[in-house]
Amino acid sequence: MSGRYVMQLPLNCRFRGRFLDLGKMLEDVVKLPFNLSIADVSLSPVRGSYPMLDVRLRLFLYVHL
Repeated sequence: MSGRYVMQLPLNCRFRGRFLDLGKMLEDVVKLPFNLSIADVSLSPVRGSYPMLDVRLRLFLYVHL
């Protein structure tokens, strides 16, 4: 990320999915039409639903000046 930014907006996301699908989604973050950084990722197994995971992401959205 380069240039000046006015604001860093924190976002929290939760979803359920497979580990490989999470990886594919994270690879595509660079293709988004805005600047976003991933600050934290946490994974928890879903009881009785192997191979599903509960995923939590802490993100920052950057707003240009």
